[in-house]
Amino acid sequence: MLGRIHVIAWTAFTALLALLLPLSLVLGCVSGAFIGLATLRHGAREGLYVLLGALAGTGAVIWVLSGSPVPALVLAATLWVPAWLMAAGLRMTASPGWVLAVAGGCASGLVLMFRVVIEDPTRWWLVRWETWLTPPANGAAGSREGGAVQGPGDVVPELLQFLEGIAPYMTGIVASAFLLVVLLTLFLARWGHALLDNPGGFGEEFRALALPRWFAHATGVVAIVLMVSSGGVKEAAAEIAMLMLLLLMVHGLAIAHGIVKLLEAARGWLVLLYLVLLVTPLSSFLVLALAMAGLSDSWVGYRQRVHNRIT
Repeated sequence: MLGRIHVIAWTAFTALLALLLPLSLVLGCVSGAFIGLATLRHGAREGLYVLLGALAGTGAVIWVLSGSPVPALVLAATLWVPAWLMAAGLRMTASPGWVLAVAGGCASGLVLMFRVVIEDPTRWWLVRWETWLTPPANGAAGSREGGAVQGPGDVVPELLQFLEGIAPYMTGIVASAFLLVVLLTLFLARWGHALLDNPGGFGEEFRALALPRWFAHATGVVAIVLMVSSGGVKEAAAEIAMLMLLLLMVHGLAIAHGIVKLLEAARGWLVLLYLVLLVTPLSSFLVLALAMAGLSDSWVGYRQRVHNRIT
């Protein structure tokens, strides 16, 4: 944070590494975090200057190396701009719960917009998978016969069946993945902001994170639509439910962190929580449990109840 040029240089440098190196998602988050940090410390205008400067530098280098600035534009559109907007919202409201809820609403709107623009999203995804999985030497992409995707002989049939099964919900899966990456970028920026201006503040803020009550009501509406609808409406509701489940899980994690802090329990409990969440077959059940905790917290107030019992 020595100056605007330094932040632009570091943002562009980490973005170039993210675009040129394989499996460099973390570097992409770091590049977006620099933009978020500049926004949190100095305002939306300064963050925008950093974003545009880094985009110009990254785009120019990528254009020279690959002949097209498109990768830099895609990175900016899918990560930098959302991170900048969320950081600006967080700076104005100082309410991460509201910012996350609004971000979920925007992501849901994009999912619905995609379904309006693309007449048959399921077919749209299947056609692209057939194209990606078909070797160029084989000519045309595979075709659908008898309700199943018929790909080239060297493509594992089980993989094609799996892809066909998730195709109706693929837009929601992709949107949830992008939302998760943007959230991680925002949290990284907020963590850096706390290190500079308020040591320990990030932990306090995360432990107090709570989605607004209207988000719980909206989740109930989506759940009802999911249960009573069919066809495209049911698929759209399922995709929006994925986004809500992600945000409610984050709310649940904040509850877990808050209770561990209130009880002065060992941090090993949190380590165990994340290990179960990330690397065990029980992860899906834990995600649902955390989401249910986040959903019911608006009425139960778990952290407040624990606080009242120990005081």
